[in-house]
Amino acid sequence: LSDNNFEGLFSFSSIKDLSKLKVLKLSSIKLETVMENSWRPEFKLRVIELRDCNLEKIPNFLRYQKDIRLIDLSNNKLSGPFPTWILENNIRLEVLYLQYNALHTLRLPRRVHNLRLLDL
Repeated sequence: LSDNNFEGLFSFSSIKDLSKLKVLKLSSIKLETVMENSWRPEFKLRVIELRDCNLEKIPNFLRYQKDIRLIDLSNNKLSGPFPTWILENNIRLEVLYLQYNALHTLRLPRRVHNLRLLDL
């Protein structure tokens, strides 16, 4: 779905029942994203690309993804301290892109498991 001209609202909960979903690419879309904190997805993602989506918060459902290998949240409007829970919760994570945001206070956890590339 990346790099298209969709308009309107996109709710992450609309994909919650896609139990076989492994890759989600929504980069550079013009949709306004709606975040819900109260659901847990059925899917186990390996790749999520939400680059350039005007996100102000990291989607909460990423807290429940234990098999994810690549997260790209670059070029958004994320601010605040570095989200250490991404590294702590996603023990198979290999690549994390967070550049072009307004994150601060970088404190990496003692163990970063499989992380090979961290781009801030």
